[in-house]
Amino acid sequence: AALATAPEDLERGRKLADRIGDDELSARVVSQLVYRNALLALERGEIEEAVSLAVEIKPVQRAIILVTAAQRVGARHPGDDEAQAAGRRLAALDYLSDAEKLLKRDDAGPAALRVRLGFVAALAPLDAPRAMMAFDEVVSAINKSDYFDAPDTGAPRVVGLDDSGFQSTLPRIRTGYGLRDAVTPLARADLEEVKRVADKLSEPSVRGTCWLEIVRSILTAEKDK
Repeated sequence: AALATAPEDLERGRKLADRIGDDELSARVVSQLVYRNALLALERGEIEEAVSLAVEIKPVQRAIILVTAAQRVGARHPGDDEAQAAGRRLAALDYLSDAEKLLKRDDAGPAALRVRLGFVAALAPLDAPRAMMAFDEVVSAINKSDYFDAPDTGAPRVVGLDDSGFQSTLPRIRTGYGLRDAVTPLARADLEEVKRVADKLSEPSVRGTCWLEIVRSILTAEKDK
């Protein structure tokens, strides 16, 4: 009943979840309801509201909200003066610092791998050297993982409940979390270094995909010019 509530009716969902006798299950249900609302807030462009809600949810889910917030806040906005641009940059870096701590936790799980790519994508335009080091760490993690979908660019579907009906109501973040998103700004900042790091990828298909994305990012930049 709690999961069936309308996404906008968070408080009613909370009250229903509070009536669940199993405290652990009740907390998991509330976490999922709050995560859904945080994602909806991002869709509406309510960044601060999404980040505020994210305090209550699981580490990787919170990291997704923070990384996405940083990507959107840190993006260039036409008409921003220097002070506004600097303010956006500082806000994005604050979000990323909090996300980085969450992603380094032992309980982050395999879903954190793609979120770390999103972290690199958000950080690269703001601090390319630091993002390159983070990308090097992600490459090592990819090499150790059992499976990695190289073409995928979406945020992972991190769910804490086996309820397909509820999962279908979760808004999707379809871009910003793939190899393409990470290497594009890095290649434009330091082509040789990102190529050196990409060469460490042990799986040929993943390494090849990464090379293609690096080349595409450079050719696109030249076309834009």
